Amino acid sequence: MKLKLIRDVETGIIAHQVCCTGVIHTGLGKAIAAKWSAVGLEYQRFCGPDAGRARFVPGKVQMIRVSSIPELWVCSMAGQNLHGSKKRYTDYGALALCLSKLHRKSLELQLTPFLPHKLGWSGGRGEWSAVRSLIEQHCPNAIICID
Repeated sequence: MKLKLIRDVETGIIAHQVCCTGVIHTGLGKAIAAKWSAVGLEYQRFCGPDAGRARFVPGKVQMIRVSSIPELWVCSMAGQNLHGSKKRYTDYGALALCLSKLHRKSLELQLTPFLPHKLGWSGGRGEWSAVRSLIEQHCPNAIICID
């Protein structure tokens, strides 16, 4: 399989893992928010404590369309509650749920999902072998990219 740079994707769904705090800390999420400010703003709004709204919790996904021609979406997957570097924050059960939702949405939209190599590592400290297994099981049509 030929690895593609995730920042070069023009058509499809770019998916990345986020925490539920409303702060984009590092890595791909930070680059996405810099490139498409609406993604960062909507993520922060989605995490906010608005009256009558549930906070962004592990297992939820947020889909933002960033371009209609060609069709491009960003999927923020809440695969971890918090962020840090001293322990594993990636919640494999929540990430599996997110990947299943991404898979269903990609089939519905007839778009390919693109995931970063070592998804869940930067601020979540997930083990790549475990995450890769989850991807193969719950989102088998995904293409793993370098970022």
